[in-house]
Amino acid sequence: MNYAGSIDKVALEKYESLNKALYEATKREGHNFIDYRREVRDAFHKAKNRCYKASAKEKKIKNVDSI
Repeated sequence: MNYAGSIDKVALEKYESLNKALYEATKREGHNFIDYRREVRDAFHKAKNRCYKASAKEKKIKNVDSI
């Protein structure tokens, strides 16, 4: 899943009710929907990076142990 739905992934932006609820829950003064979208996209990016880095470390350790 990602926000825009590229490369055959489910788009979070298609879930309008969920997006509105999340936006309203995180709404603060001076914060608009564009800011919310940017923050959600950044959060997806950071979460995916953590997963990819963790799996890369596991593979590296596994390869070193098998030598």
